[in-house]
Amino acid sequence: MSEYSAAQTIGEPSDIQILVEKECLYYYDGPLIMLAEVDGRLHYGHMVVPEADREIWMLAPIDEETAEAIRRNRATLRGVLTKPGDVLVAIKTYEDGAWSARRVQGSDLPDGWLPEAGHTLSPR
Repeated sequence: MSEYSAAQTIGEPSDIQILVEKECLYYYDGPLIMLAEVDGRLHYGHMVVPEADREIWMLAPIDEETAEAIRRNRATLRGVLTKPGDVLVAIKTYEDGAWSARRVQGSDLPDGWLPEAGHTLSPR
């Protein structure tokens, strides 16, 4: 199953009205890790895989304390995504810039999508 097919079937459908990148934390030919505001709430965003015509993101709601822990390498990226609670799996299509999303428990995210255990924003 492709990453895109998996992203379309995981969890329950959810709407995203407004997604705004607030801070890019890691960039390589485009943002790969970011802090974003989704419908007015702060989220940690981690790209699954860029494809030719779309991006797939995992977006976990966080508070400012967690955002600071990520910036200072005091939080593991996998831990932020798999903590109890909902994560959005969001797909952005390049053709029209539209977002679609599905809501899933962080513990149900495919293992291959997640950063390796123990990894923080900056290598030590």
